[in-house]
Amino acid sequence: MKLRQRVRKIQYLLMCRRFREGTTLMELARRLKELAPGNNQGTQFSAPGNNQGTQLEAPKSSRLVQLCGVCVILTVVAAVLFQSSDFRGITSTSISEPEQMNWKEAEAIFEDDLRKIMKSYSNQTMQTFIHIFSAISSTLNEKTPRQPSPLVFLTPPTVDIEFGSCLARNIGKKVNAVFRNVTHLVNPPDVLELGPDYLNDESISVTDIHEKLKTYLEKGKFVIINNPQEVTDKDRIMVFHAFCDNSAAPQKRATFIFVIPVPEPIYNEYHGKPENDIRIADDILYSSWSSVEPDKRRATITRVAASATMLNPGDSCN
Repeated sequence: MKLRQRVRKIQYLLMCRRFREGTTLMELARRLKELAPGNNQGTQFSAPGNNQGTQLEAPKSSRLVQLCGVCVILTVVAAVLFQSSDFRGITSTSISEPEQMNWKEAEAIFEDDLRKIMKSYSNQTMQTFIHIFSAISSTLNEKTPRQPSPLVFLTPPTVDIEFGSCLARNIGKKVNAVFRNVTHLVNPPDVLELGPDYLNDESISVTDIHEKLKTYLEKGKFVIINNPQEVTDKDRIMVFHAFCDNSAAPQKRATFIFVIPVPEPIYNEYHGKPENDIRIADDILYSSWSSVEPDKRRATITRVAASATMLNPGDSCN
């Protein structure tokens, strides 16, 4: 225990030193992902018992608490850097010859775009935008990513779910624009957005859903799934498992945003505690996807909710 604490203290001091030396947000975001719990394994929690509703259960060990502490520390350091005048990204106006753009430039341009989006949503936390950058930047590299990047947007009871979807769309348009300029796509598709009306439609087969996603991801790289907790059929839920898998996903250079509304009792008790965001997403999905066997349900949730962030009220989106 003491050894782990000393190691984490050294890691934190090294991060602070790198911050002073001008380490970029890209590097801090990658470091945050390396030290975060799960690394697309998700955080394991005890399954809710019968009639537990949306009851959250505490972790069984202190390891999660320690790792969450590291994440919070690194988030604070990255947040300061993100606002620092020492940090500079390549501006969007530098894309005069998009056919010459490489992956490193694409990542820097997306970062600059995200900073501009952040200014339009002043009520959202810095941690939210660091989560977004960390997830998406992992798909902006020359080598094939290890896995797709799923991220859950949790919307409070006072915020219409459309706000989360709108924010995701605005980000997705920037992501697809960057990919277009790197991969030289002609007429790339827009952001793909699916919800329970489509995913639960019995006239649409599971194979159709697979093909729709697979075809889209050949050119488009950003998928929004609204209200995934309302998808009820076992085989349709398992589509999420397939496309967010950390080893066998059909397309690994892809970002999936799952927009989930948070019930008021959970929000009132746990909002303001970022370390609980994954637990909230986990609990909502576990209680909603009861048609899936517990072991497969848990495996699917660890892929879908590998990262989660609570959105704040107060901003408008169009």
